[in-house]
Amino acid sequence: ATGTASSSTFLRGDNSWATVSAGTALTGSTNNTITTVTGANAIQGEANLIFNGTKLGIGTTNVDKNNHSLLNVHRATSDANYMYFTNTTTGETGDDGFTIGIDGDEKGFIWNRENTDMRFGTNGTERLTIKNDGHVSIVSGNLEFANGAGIDFSATSDATGKTSELL
Repeated sequence: ATGTASSSTFLRGDNSWATVSAGTALTGSTNNTITTVTGANAIQGEANLIFNGTKLGIGTTNVDKNNHSLLNVHRATSDANYMYFTNTTTGETGDDGFTIGIDGDEKGFIWNRENTDMRFGTNGTERLTIKNDGHVSIVSGNLEFANGAGIDFSATSDATGKTSELL
């Protein structure tokens, strides 16, 4: 990057550092971004993008409603609200990468759109994997149930009359 990085500069899309002060409006013709620096460490942008120096809000103007969240992504309707994670290997369409969010019925949504495993871990160690074929593998640790809880392996049938039972 050209220029000098400091607490009063930001990195522009052309890989150069620019200096801003409170009340300064910045426009970038490359990405049509309009941002206003409203005070020390505070940025207010278009489309309800707000950063108060600690918390980032997208689609909201109130980032202080949850003391435990550093990022709030809000949708002003009851439609689905997702975050997509993609890279050059996954591609960039809506059918690529990894998605997390809530659907239109406000149900939590975690979706791996690639033909790859989903890995879960704790304490720096992989503990459980959902394989790309749907099989679940406990990699480290044991499957434990709370007192009085368990798995019901009784035979049941579906609409076609097929039964499932433990063999």
